[in-house]
Amino acid sequence: MKTLFQQNQNISEKALQSADGTLQTSEADIRAGEQKLSLEESVARQHWGNIATKWAVDGSPEFQRILDQHEVLVQVTMPSGETFAPAQSISLEITGAPRTTASFVSAFPRVDPRNSRPKLPLQGAYSA
Repeated sequence: MKTLFQQNQNISEKALQSADGTLQTSEADIRAGEQKLSLEESVARQHWGNIATKWAVDGSPEFQRILDQHEVLVQVTMPSGETFAPAQSISLEITGAPRTTASFVSAFPRVDPRNSRPKLPLQGAYSA
């Protein structure tokens, strides 16, 4: 539109100003949306850690299985002050469901304020 305006004013100055205003509003909306997504990603990272957040951001098959409730993330609280290597898999027994195995995903990024223990999320699948 700007080119048309500069070429013998084939459009009105008002139409150019309107289009420019619309463009600026759209660009501001995009920046606001990008900032909101960045904030949501930071909140997810603080809540669930880097790996689960990457799954969500990338729309990975792992995340889709969690959304479809074919798999779940299980949060495990470990004793405070102990150094250990997390087990790569654990056995879970859930009332009303068969025993299943959960595989380690990553260390949890937060501490439970009720008992000051770091948490480790584990990914596991089970049949309900």
